[in-house]
Amino acid sequence: MNKIIKYIISLFLALIPLAVLAYEFEDPFLPMLPKKEQPVQAPVIEAVQDVVQEFVKEPVVNIQGVLWGTDMPMAIIDGEIYKVGAIIKGTDAKIHKIEKNNVIVIVKTQIFTLTTKHQILDKEAQ
Repeated sequence: MNKIIKYIISLFLALIPLAVLAYEFEDPFLPMLPKKEQPVQAPVIEAVQDVVQEFVKEPVVNIQGVLWGTDMPMAIIDGEIYKVGAIIKGTDAKIHKIEKNNVIVIVKTQIFTLTTKHQILDKEAQ
């Protein structure tokens, strides 16, 4: 009977290291509570750039006259002569179209219609 007990004990002792290896030990210094997920935020730089693009101001210029009934319409703006496609000095405004009393310009991504003083005076008279 002693031999049987020794044999059972030796088998038991042989199986203990296998059980220990199969068990995964956890770090005792890790917190026990689950981590809270941080909300994902859009990059601040992209948000600021979108806001800046929305607040493009209309260029402040003096349209003194337009020559619009020709193949190459022109506008006199602040004493300079401009054609379609030109950029107005001192601004980021590019001339898109010249009409009878209007000059349509593009600043970055926005379109503005600039009127001549003649057009403004006609509206006030009505």
